[in-house]
Amino acid sequence: MLGFDMKAMSRNNAIAAIFIIFFLFAFLQPLTGKYLGKAESILPLELETKRILIATRHNQIVVLMLLSLFAALFSIVALMCGSPRMWAFFAIAVVGLAELSAIRRLFKYDEQLCERLGFICPIVTSLFMSPEVL
Repeated sequence: MLGFDMKAMSRNNAIAAIFIIFFLFAFLQPLTGKYLGKAESILPLELETKRILIATRHNQIVVLMLLSLFAALFSIVALMCGSPRMWAFFAIAVVGLAELSAIRRLFKYDEQLCERLGFICPIVTSLFMSPEVL
């Protein structure tokens, strides 16, 4: 009567619910800092505490970056439906450049956080997260 199939609608809702649950589960781990199947660390307690603090903060920022990326892309798609495709491609390129800039800034922030916390390798005497070590 209404012009759409209820069976197809319920299947789409089920797929959407599964995707949302998977999405929340995937992003809940970095936000809480609790992961499935963690490897045992051989670092001393002081360095392990600093490593966990740095990794948790890094993962929280990455999750926020991903959520903002998805929100920006979905907004572009929703707002640019009637616009010429060139503007949509331009908007997506701007979001991509902003994301690359954010990733670059994140690595610099990680290095600054390692310096500030004194997360330094006792053998090499350089930062654990520095590009020279990686």
